[in-house]
Amino acid sequence: MGQCLSGGGAGGSRGELVILVIGLDNSGKTTLSLAIGGDPDPFVVPTVGFSAPVKRAVHGARLTLYDLGGGATIRGVWPTYFADVHGVIYVVDAADPARLAESAAELKTALLHPMVVGKPLLM
Repeated sequence: MGQCLSGGGAGGSRGELVILVIGLDNSGKTTLSLAIGGDPDPFVVPTVGFSAPVKRAVHGARLTLYDLGGGATIRGVWPTYFADVHGVIYVVDAADPARLAESAAELKTALLHPMVVGKPLLM
């Protein structure tokens, strides 16, 4: 994903990397985002819509994670973020096998979106 960093040059900033964190509701997106941001919180409550962006410096670059809710009614908002991100983290709750087919369908829909095609994906 390093190739997605904008900016750079000798002595300059390495830019910003913006990542979208999506998946079904209760899959662990917020917990993962907070852990990556360096602030794991054992008392995470379900995200309703959208969490405040998690920002962190990583190897001289600015990392911003957008953690979007995964409820059926909010998933339609995901595409509005696709153009502005460098990559996607898709979180799957492997402990909930009853929802794996639903999760696979949502992942497929996201990956086929023209603004996501070709961008890095981490599951």
